[in-house]
Amino acid sequence: MLPVAPRRIRALVAVLAAGLAIARDRSLSNKRLVRQFPDHGFDGMRCDVDGNLDITRHGKGTVVKMSPSGEVLREIDVLGTSPSNLCFGGPDGCTVYVTEVEKRRWVSFPVDRPGLEWARLR
Repeated sequence: MLPVAPRRIRALVAVLAAGLAIARDRSLSNKRLVRQFPDHGFDGMRCDVDGNLDITRHGKGTVVKMSPSGEVLREIDVLGTSPSNLCFGGPDGCTVYVTEVEKRRWVSFPVDRPGLEWARLR
């Protein structure tokens, strides 16, 4: 998965099984490890307008918000162990919608900043 981030990082790549987030520049050749989680992998991820990354933690049952430097800013429980994908929506772009596979449902929660893709479509 390659969500394009604003200015600071050109592309973010998640290596799902390894739990790695890797940043690359426009050429996709200069890369650096942003964060590695030793437990559970990633699945879906989206950037907000500030360049923070929201990532579903498949197997752990959470969505983690991570800064461009890799700092975990918060972690939200999605009430099931298998969140898969997520998107920003709602009237102001400040609601995150998550698909949760184990219980076959959508989960949503409010955030303070809109998603980057949502903002670009406005």
